[in-house]
Amino acid sequence: MSKTGDVIISVTRRMAVTPPKVWRYITDSDLFNRHLGLPSLETTMRRDRDDLNLPSAVMTFLGFSVARQSDPLIEWSAPFWFLRRREFDGSPWRSITSYQTLSTDDSTTLATYRMNFDVRWWFKPFFVVGRHYIKWRITSFLRKVEELARISIEPVEFSTRLASLDRALCQARYANHSVDSALLECLLDWLASADERALQRIQPLALAVQLKVDRKELLKLLLVGNIEGLFDLNWELVCPSCRGVSVQSSELKNIKSGYHCDTCRLDLTSDFDEALEITFTPTPLIREVTRNAFCYGYPAQTPHVILQRRLNPQVGCQVERSSLNRVSYWVLPFKLRGELTLVNATKVVISESDVEVVNEADGAAGEMLSVENRTDSTILLQFQEPLETQNCLTAAKLTSMQDFRELLAKQILAPDVTLGIRNLTILFTDLKGSTAMYSQIGDAPAFERVKRHFDILIGIVREYNGAVVKTIGDSVMAVFADPLDAIRASFVMHEAIRETGLILKVGINAGPCIAINQNDVLDYFGTTVNLAARIESLSGGEILLSRTLYDSRGVADLIQQQGLTILQECVPIRGFASNIDLVRLGSAG
Repeated sequence: MSKTGDVIISVTRRMAVTPPKVWRYITDSDLFNRHLGLPSLETTMRRDRDDLNLPSAVMTFLGFSVARQSDPLIEWSAPFWFLRRREFDGSPWRSITSYQTLSTDDSTTLATYRMNFDVRWWFKPFFVVGRHYIKWRITSFLRKVEELARISIEPVEFSTRLASLDRALCQARYANHSVDSALLECLLDWLASADERALQRIQPLALAVQLKVDRKELLKLLLVGNIEGLFDLNWELVCPSCRGVSVQSSELKNIKSGYHCDTCRLDLTSDFDEALEITFTPTPLIREVTRNAFCYGYPAQTPHVILQRRLNPQVGCQVERSSLNRVSYWVLPFKLRGELTLVNATKVVISESDVEVVNEADGAAGEMLSVENRTDSTILLQFQEPLETQNCLTAAKLTSMQDFRELLAKQILAPDVTLGIRNLTILFTDLKGSTAMYSQIGDAPAFERVKRHFDILIGIVREYNGAVVKTIGDSVMAVFADPLDAIRASFVMHEAIRETGLILKVGINAGPCIAINQNDVLDYFGTTVNLAARIESLSGGEILLSRTLYDSRGVADLIQQQGLTILQECVPIRGFASNIDLVRLGSAG
């Protein structure tokens, strides 16, 4: 019978930064393993006896397998603690359990990094030296964590070596485009020093936040770079549970209506709102990007996951209350998904078919939240940040931007594919009395005025983060990912066209629709679109919108701030069985 022994290594450091800033660095197992000098991994996924995911990997060195590992336990509660247990086959130890905790005192953090090695008896005498090296490397790692957290940058390689970057080539490729030169230099500086992991999937919106630059201008830089062969654009079907990439393509036409996540064993439907995301990767003209992995399944890899707990049948636990008032949840293997409001919650109860919140009657919820697994199965529970807080560039956002329409017009869906969009704002415009204008002032002058009006509207749509899908006669169809952008744009449009002596009719609606390939153009169809067109036809020269849109978050407040008169009406509309509630906006005062 084999003998084993525990070797415990523990390092504590007080850091002059808060736990949220430390969290993303200290829980970055990939970065820690790189720092420790461990070989890279080849990862796989299988099922354990409870029918849950069991990540496993083979550690390789010089092309040879040196050890196999599996991870039966990966749990955390951000930004408080992270627990991981690894079991090994073919290594000097049977298992390693690592535990990182963060506690706060005002503006400082007490960080503890603890590792428990279950060492095979024959190796324990040799591990005396090894444990001192590991403790020294953990101490070094924590010092670097504090340094990175203080300056709040993304994790980088611990060396200071910069990548070789041909700036002259990049600048030459951008020379024929109207781009912000200072922003270009900022992007090139980041590309020269960024960790290769960040370069594998450049997320434009998150990068704009990190660099503190305008997100629309940065996205334009990347789109132009794609045209010039400097960046690959990736259409990625991402699992809403693990946020892993199931399908990736450089062409939108290769995206199908359904996909499967092997990790979570979920058959999923492709959609523009959540499933389909866009990332960028530098081409070898800028930097060679390798894809070696040194760890997997850790909090820094899935920053959208606030809490991950494994609960045995009929067992409960106490968890730290999230700082967010609203969270998304996933429960596997039952594939339960939804959102929870935790403002006054004291307990979350999980059954095989539902997740229920129990609220404190007087609203005095404590610091801890009870979670109960009332099923007869072991479950994996995740609390996640809502998608809108994750700075993901979804297809719904990208394809409703004018720069995309103009720079990447050839990116369209396959002719036989339609993808759903859960919510998109559709805006139609038309000129009132344009037919009479042609007869009154002549075709050529009237055409010039109409053409000028198109230029004005397209410019306003671009400014307010929308995209013109098409023009029909004197009409414009535009789309916006954010309904507030559409409302703001309509105010500016109405005033700008009034100043030209023309009268603009505007109709706006929001809701679900489908994206299709229509005459080799990305177009949108469905009841929401049809109703928006009908609403515009009922406008007498003012802004008219559906009551559904008016009731959307923030819309009524925005309109009331303008001091406009608001007339609500319920009218019959051709093609619709029931009368439709509308809101007509008049002039101020």
